[in-house]
Amino acid sequence: MYRPPLAVALASVLLGCGGGGGGASTPGLIVVVWSAPPSNTDGSVPADVARYRVTYGTDPQQLTQSIDVSGAAATTAQIGGVSAGTYYLRVQAFSTSGVASDPSNTAVITPP
Repeated sequence: MYRPPLAVALASVLLGCGGGGGGASTPGLIVVVWSAPPSNTDGSVPADVARYRVTYGTDPQQLTQSIDVSGAAATTAQIGGVSAGTYYLRVQAFSTSGVASDPSNTAVITPP
């Protein structure tokens, strides 16, 4: 079993404005950065991390959206199409056999 990733840290939040004078907002981008789990719960080195899942949403009790990022060395993900509002995010590691880590701490971001 994996320990959760050490931390979920938001590297940046980018929200654009629509051009052309229409006044409409263009959906933005959240870039999520995390640290890989340094060890399994038994202290061994995690040798079979296959992917990470970032779950997110606007209700901390219902993170209903997710994206998967392949590869043990992956430490970033991009979530596009976000609008203004508060977002909650968590990261989990998955082994090659599909065993999930506990979720990371919850990161909270409120784009302008």
